[in-house]
Amino acid sequence: MYFLFYAYNAPNNPTLPNPIALEEQPEEYFKFERTSWNDKFRYKTLYDVNFYKGKEVTYIGQVKFGYSGIGPVSESDYRTIVNNGWYRELGQKIFSLGQSPEYYQNIFSLGEKIANEYFSKVRDIAFDLKLLSEHRNEYIMIHSLLREVSASTVKNQFNRISHGGVEITPYNFFFTYKKSKQEGVDEIGKIAFEVKPYEKPQTNSHVLIGRNGVGKSYILDRMIRSVILDDDKEDYKFYQFQNESGENNIPFSGVTLVSFSVFDDFINYKQLNKNDDILFNYVGVKSYDEEAGIITKTLDDLSSDFYVSLCTIKAKNIIERWEKVISYLDSDPIFKNEVRIVSRMQENWKHIDGGNSPEAKEIIEKFYKQGLSSGNKIVLLTLTKLVEVVEEKTLVILDEPELHLHPPLMAAFNKALGYLMQNRNGVAIISTHSPVFVQESPKSAVHLMFRAGKSIKIENPIIETYGENIGELTHEIFKLEYKKSSFVHDIEKQVQANENISDVFSYFRYQLGYEARALARQMMYDKQRNNDE
Repeated sequence: MYFLFYAYNAPNNPTLPNPIALEEQPEEYFKFERTSWNDKFRYKTLYDVNFYKGKEVTYIGQVKFGYSGIGPVSESDYRTIVNNGWYRELGQKIFSLGQSPEYYQNIFSLGEKIANEYFSKVRDIAFDLKLLSEHRNEYIMIHSLLREVSASTVKNQFNRISHGGVEITPYNFFFTYKKSKQEGVDEIGKIAFEVKPYEKPQTNSHVLIGRNGVGKSYILDRMIRSVILDDDKEDYKFYQFQNESGENNIPFSGVTLVSFSVFDDFINYKQLNKNDDILFNYVGVKSYDEEAGIITKTLDDLSSDFYVSLCTIKAKNIIERWEKVISYLDSDPIFKNEVRIVSRMQENWKHIDGGNSPEAKEIIEKFYKQGLSSGNKIVLLTLTKLVEVVEEKTLVILDEPELHLHPPLMAAFNKALGYLMQNRNGVAIISTHSPVFVQESPKSAVHLMFRAGKSIKIENPIIETYGENIGELTHEIFKLEYKKSSFVHDIEKQVQANENISDVFSYFRYQLGYEARALARQMMYDKQRNNDE
């Protein structure tokens, strides 16, 4: 990799490395041309960058360079930051920072291998945050490189993009749904989704939780249809909260459904997809054959899916992304100590050559079949397929992923999914019965689903959910399930018959335990809130 630096009428700086001599101009190189811009601190650090490949020239963007030890300079001494000429790498005193997300996107568009080498050799402080820490208090860093770009942007947005992530944007949208499947009932409900970049706990994954039969699959089905059918049905539709441009449509680029239940009705959404701008993907145990119809995949089929997905990941140069996602599973002791996926795959990547080698296919499929439990197989295939297919602004729908996961693996899976969604600027909606997913999410990203009569009702929890005790969460989520028990039924009956909590307590002669009192207060609060609506 070659770099050509040029600054008009710039004197040589003897304290910096000298350029190298070349016998002929290379076929590919980056040219850095210093602009005439200077700031009030007398520095000229800004360069325009172009990539030359033969006769093709690609504009990359603007970058600033600094070097260690430079302090305030006089008005007549602009100080050369990089001496004019050719380089294969820059000296250890020099560091750089791109000035826009597009700069990092354009470099990465040249390929992951080129981007990694480029950022390393120009010593980019967003790519290598250790360089930012090392030079954070340099005068030139404070007064020039970080003059118009915040350190927070460098550590979050620029760092993410330089490693192959996308520019992260907030989401603020809602989904409308028909509250009842009955004919003639037209009441519309609404679920609000808000995703705030870089916020902890992360909000790129939302949880939809409720008991069996409450209608979760119905809502998920309507969500998928609202995107792929591209119609104007108001009873199920995604909307952005009104933005400045007045646009209401939510700009999902694709939908991916993940479902490993053998009992769910299989719907071939690919055949339903009428929106040419939307890519639909299915990850699961079923497939559709024109002759055989709906079939359940065998272990051979799933291992083949795993191999093909890895081939695609290697071809797309996103192995590093896959390794990062899978590394989150190491928080589960079994994965960390026994499975060791990432380290074992480092030995196997060399066998993958685009799917053309029967020997490579046999090695990878044997690794998948024999080295993993059934639950580990499912979670590994799911995350691998998601890394393969999830692009920027993808909506991922997951239907009851806990069916194959024990609690520690559920939490690890959720963290891996959250990282991938942030990395690709996507949104995941998880339908589940498990409070473990709720425990990993803030209440703003949790949606409790229950029935009020024959209508579906969805709302956020009252209590904070992230890191809450599982017992407390179970009670909060499934409290309506307790209604058939005698004391709950009696309390509910009195709440409905009275207008204030004192009358309820009086009816029981104040002989109520703590849980009964808390439940009565919650029921009265819900009743009064519903009446106010």
